Amino acid sequence: MISIASRLCLAALILPTLLRAEVQLTVHDARLEVSLMAESPTIRNPIGVAVDLEDRIYVVDSHTSLRPSNYDGPESDQIRMIIDRDHDGQADRVATAAEGLQQAISLAVSPQGLLYVVCANKVIALLDHNGDGVFDTKQPIVTLETDYQHPHYRLTGLTFDEAGNLLISRGNMGGQAYTVRGTDGSIVSGYGDGGSILRCTPGGTQLEEVATGFWNVVGMDHDSQGRLLAADNDPESRGPNRLLHIVQGGDYGYKTLYGKGGHHPLLSWEGELPGTLPMVSTTREAPSALLACHGTSLPEGFESSFLVACWGESMIERHDVEPDGVSVSAHSSVLISGPETFRPVAMASDSKGTIYITDWASGRYSNH
Repeated sequence: MISIASRLCLAALILPTLLRAEVQLTVHDARLEVSLMAESPTIRNPIGVAVDLEDRIYVVDSHTSLRPSNYDGPESDQIRMIIDRDHDGQADRVATAAEGLQQAISLAVSPQGLLYVVCANKVIALLDHNGDGVFDTKQPIVTLETDYQHPHYRLTGLTFDEAGNLLISRGNMGGQAYTVRGTDGSIVSGYGDGGSILRCTPGGTQLEEVATGFWNVVGMDHDSQGRLLAADNDPESRGPNRLLHIVQGGDYGYKTLYGKGGHHPLLSWEGELPGTLPMVSTTREAPSALLACHGTSLPEGFESSFLVACWGESMIERHDVEPDGVSVSAHSSVLISGPETFRPVAMASDSKGTIYITDWASGRYSNH
């Protein structure tokens, strides 16, 4: 894991199994510094990351997603807890906070301080009864029922809105039938549509659809005005990837009913068809995380920016967002770039504004 900071702000990177001393990252802003915080064997396959109200850093250490037959890691995913007591960018304590998870992907902390984890077929609230940072109970609050099997296109990401509601992203699932179910029996179901963003209470009640028409959203975050933005991956045979402003009832143009390639005349990728909404800006390949900068200690000029982790092109982008009519637009630049062994996946920040970035280090989807 790495962290980014300005000399004003430090950022840390959580890294996996490669020899990280060989990975040279280029930071395209002289005010920023990147440092290594943790690596294998402390964390082997880091993906989702979140920071709780006490600045404890939690990281999904993946061992089950597309697991190769010869993989020699644990039989379940783990959530590793990292504590940096003096905020010097070095781990002072590392422990396993939860295990026994399957196909865990993303993490988020609620305004009340509870940690939630997305696994491909469920969202789980992790309960810590004695406050030691290690979770005693796993409580499913949302479940997905489907025959579709690929873990990267089912339930994928999560964040919280200003009212404390949980927002969950769902991939397109190859057009197969699905039912997402809340704890009160509320459901969202369908087939042949695109991916969607769902909303429910922190307890999993009042489940509803917010927006649809995505290929595969993972990263979501709110700007300082409360607007929800999301990074959407592109259909398999076309680009671009999209940074989107998400509004209630929005249709962003993609349906699996018309094929995986994205070229059907009834598909809309840039808001070109009536009833569909355009993008804010384009991103590079495989955007897997989105982080609003207003809550970080990044220096002057970043207040309205978002960072996008582009796993497919080994870089972190900066998108400077500005009002544009009833929505927003943005222009982008590269903030951090690296070699093919730099594969950023997720980002989170702590109360001091330090940004933590997980690095998968491989161009393969499978555990390594």
